[in-house]
Amino acid sequence: MAVEIPGYKIIKTLGKGGMATVYLAVQDIFEREVALKVMSKALTEDPTFGQRFMREAQIVSKLIHPNIVTVYDVGLSNGAYYLSMEYIDGADLKHSRKSLTFIEKIQAVKDIASALDVSGGKGYVHRDIKPENIMIESGTNRAVLMDFGIARASEADISVTQAGTAIGTPHYMSPEQAKGNDVDPRADLYSLGVVLFYLAAGYVPFEGDSAVAIGIRHITEAVPELPHYAREMQWLIDKAMAKSPDDRFQSGAEFIKALDDLDLAYIAEQVAQYNSDDTSDFDTPTMVSEQPVHRYGDSTPSDDDGPEDFTLSFKTEEPPSLNLKWPLYVAGGCVASLAAVGIYLVASYQPAAIEATAPQVKSPNAQSKIAQLVLGKHPKLSKEQQAQYAQLTHQVEQAHEAYKNYASEKNLQQLVTSYRAILTLIPNDQTAQETLALLADEEIAKLEPQFNKGEFKQAQRTLASVLEIFPGHSSPAMDKARAQMTQRSKLEKLLEDGHRLYKRRNYVEPEQDNAAAAYQAALAIAPELKPAHEGLERIAKMLVKQAAGALRENNLKGARHYTHQALTILPNYVPALEMESNLLSSASIEEKTEALMIQAQRYASKGNYYAPANRNAYQTYTAILALDKRNGLAKERRDLLAEQLQNSAQQHIDDGNYTKALALADNALENFPKTQVVQTAAANIQKAIAQHQYQHQPRIDTIRASGLPKVQIDREQPRTIAVNDKIFFKFDYQNFENAKIVLSAKLYRDDNSEPLGSKHIFVKGPQGENEFVFDLARGGAQAGRYRIEILVSGKVLNQLYFRIS
Repeated sequence: MAVEIPGYKIIKTLGKGGMATVYLAVQDIFEREVALKVMSKALTEDPTFGQRFMREAQIVSKLIHPNIVTVYDVGLSNGAYYLSMEYIDGADLKHSRKSLTFIEKIQAVKDIASALDVSGGKGYVHRDIKPENIMIESGTNRAVLMDFGIARASEADISVTQAGTAIGTPHYMSPEQAKGNDVDPRADLYSLGVVLFYLAAGYVPFEGDSAVAIGIRHITEAVPELPHYAREMQWLIDKAMAKSPDDRFQSGAEFIKALDDLDLAYIAEQVAQYNSDDTSDFDTPTMVSEQPVHRYGDSTPSDDDGPEDFTLSFKTEEPPSLNLKWPLYVAGGCVASLAAVGIYLVASYQPAAIEATAPQVKSPNAQSKIAQLVLGKHPKLSKEQQAQYAQLTHQVEQAHEAYKNYASEKNLQQLVTSYRAILTLIPNDQTAQETLALLADEEIAKLEPQFNKGEFKQAQRTLASVLEIFPGHSSPAMDKARAQMTQRSKLEKLLEDGHRLYKRRNYVEPEQDNAAAAYQAALAIAPELKPAHEGLERIAKMLVKQAAGALRENNLKGARHYTHQALTILPNYVPALEMESNLLSSASIEEKTEALMIQAQRYASKGNYYAPANRNAYQTYTAILALDKRNGLAKERRDLLAEQLQNSAQQHIDDGNYTKALALADNALENFPKTQVVQTAAANIQKAIAQHQYQHQPRIDTIRASGLPKVQIDREQPRTIAVNDKIFFKFDYQNFENAKIVLSAKLYRDDNSEPLGSKHIFVKGPQGENEFVFDLARGGAQAGRYRIEILVSGKVLNQLYFRIS
């Protein structure tokens, strides 16, 4: 039966799905083409549907923006709800992406970021950002955000939807959305980050057999690496798709600024080079096939369509019964048959802290590892393989020599290729594995100086090069480098603010909106950032100059004020310290006392309680008391310093940073070795460290070795054990995380530096016992002295010496 909506003339059908049909129509009164979305009459059986439908229209009508679809009219006719909106002559982003250049794709993402800046600024969350909901207008390539059917205000009454429900498309869903938690506009920015990944790589970052599997991967897994030609964008993707909303871009404007900071011409060049070198379609996802265009977000996906649209529905406290009415309204489709218990897993799943299982590296650098390759000798190879191995090790030596003489990227690539050839022949060759890991980390080490100099683009190039040459490499250095680059746009903004405010002479005032605050905020993120340190030094230099000017005018109060400000931002700035000393020498006793009190408070606020020498609060309060023995405030504050020292040390201890806590105690003792309060405070700090280590640090208290299985851990270790070809071990462990942890066990003979063997041991839970066995050579164990070490992250937790008879 033909659809009739008063005031509209239907021209043709644009798209059809299970929930709505979208028509091209002409609105009679204005004689303009519109997209007329007519909902299924069956949906009116849900008494709350009308409320939700009207809310969509109300939301979009409030969002006037060239990149958000414009709503003209909404109503109910002949038992069916309809929505009249702007007609976009084009196709959605998923189906139009192949016709867009790389720069045009980035512009489309900017357009949507601009739309989200407006909708997010008004507190609305779209909740289903994906390529199918982004229209690309023919001719202009304007990107327009569609389908606010499941949008709502982030602080709105959620009674219209099921509490604790995750609604959206799993491939593009933020972690908090997948868990069914409350979301804010930053969830949309995460989804836009996924869209950007899809456009750059040609496939979505996380795939899975079900909505649950995909949701879990969004919640737990690290952001995948982009293909080599797009690695320049990795820092931006990492930030956009950060697990915590606080670590992402906070607005669409921030997202756009980061995109503007990309060297787009360079990346476009890399993409073009890739396309010319590779006959495959750059944008064709490996797991995505096409379906006919559906322009307004309401087509039901076919079975063979690429990233499948699901609607997840679950509560975070107990497995829910599925609400099948409201999800049917959602654009995209839904999987109504998902088992409730499976859905619950997504809400409750927490990532397992499995540590990297790569072998621990003892050698100081990669160059030294080549000496450990013995030409042509490997006990488990055939004669033919021995010959091949000899040839490969010779190639490695040559590649090492070339890389040593000229460490170019080409020579590095050749060296890595040589080592990988050895691993193809001998997959578990420890030397080759360790050397590749070392080479990668040595390359990553080049990034930090660039980053600290503020050369963020060069640092990103370095990271992109490492990701290309060492795909999949995982190490603390790599994690740190990627985490650093996610802060790039924030640091650039802070440095820009600092320079701008310095030029306006807002050095330290007004509070918060001053150059010093901007530079200090940058240093809180990147403590070694050179431009920020240089900025603070420029400010201190200018303040000392102002102090000198005030002194020439006999304005001692002004001179002290400027000097104090300079030393507040740079406590060890020598010109300011000299100015402060000059001012004190010419002051009266009252003025000296007042100036010293300010100085002591400044030292204490910086944590300089007893150190460094001659510039600490204790020494300054003592100087005040030498001038005025009755100064009760100075005595009271001096007496509190020991407690403040211990409190500061305790904060470091709670963070597990024992080195900093000990440094506080050692520095205080160095300056005041005979002062009783300092001795007591230092002793208390050492006790607190020992207590914290015992209570919180992973530890292994007991290891036992035996030549027989079923080792008795509660018995004394015999000095000598009889062994055939296997040594059995058992140990206990305490203070581990609940998640699975990987330990490393290494067996040595006669204190040799190289282990006889090593293996990984998986333990689960905070405490317990575990057993493992070393299978020795077929000749059996030789008599002598042995040592077993058990390590975590390269740190020896415990070791046992024993003899074999």
